[in-house]
Amino acid sequence: MPELTKHETMKIENMKLFLRKRTSKFYDNSDFSTMSNNERQSLIKQLSIICTASGLQGLSISFSRKTVASLAQNSIQDTVQLSIEKNFSPDKIDLVEKFNTRAKTLVKDIKNVQINAKVKVDVGMNYHMIK
Repeated sequence: MPELTKHETMKIENMKLFLRKRTSKFYDNSDFSTMSNNERQSLIKQLSIICTASGLQGLSISFSRKTVASLAQNSIQDTVQLSIEKNFSPDKIDLVEKFNTRAKTLVKDIKNVQINAKVKVDVGMNYHMIK
């Protein structure tokens, strides 16, 4: 896996400190659903910086909201999830690994954030040797 540079590691750590200082709720819960709009935008901005630094384009960022109102309970569960995903050709495997390493380092402690950039071999493509 590609290693993070010292500068990239410091940027990620600074982003985590920034988010933790903004609200104790984020620090305690680490849940995308409970983040404020500003915190969500800051996280997405940091992920876009990682995306462009990794050299990938065309990643799909989507939000999904799930609201569950069970008849057996008196409460409503409301969750918001962030998903970043795309399938890339085998020639971009190094870029995908670089992005996944950096992005998952940033969001490893945050619930309801899903990073799913992967390499997929389709019809007519050359295969990739498994190391």
